[in-house]
Amino acid sequence: MTSNSTWALVFLSLSYAGMLLQQPNLTAVALDTGRQHPGAVLGMINTSAQVASSVSSIVFGYLVGFSGNYNAPFIPMVAILAFGAIVWLKVDPTHQLFDEVGAPQPLLAVAAETTV
Repeated sequence: MTSNSTWALVFLSLSYAGMLLQQPNLTAVALDTGRQHPGAVLGMINTSAQVASSVSSIVFGYLVGFSGNYNAPFIPMVAILAFGAIVWLKVDPTHQLFDEVGAPQPLLAVAAETTV
């Protein structure tokens, strides 16, 4: 919410850095909670993010059209991001989402068992 282009660039860069800094954490939590199925967890995270991104683009347009101000959508956006940060603190990466069914066997060992 600044009219100075330099500060706008600084704030946009910081927000982009914040988005990029979360990705390794999301991947680590998906690996910890998914155990043998981290792809399913990462897929759910990615799908949720893409749906939220699509919906927020539409809502952003409606808020700008309703208020006539491009700054208006940033207030609910900041509130939702703050809520997400608080919820993120409640995530327990030691909690497994899927039951362990046993260690997976290497593909060559399975092939050797079926030919003998």
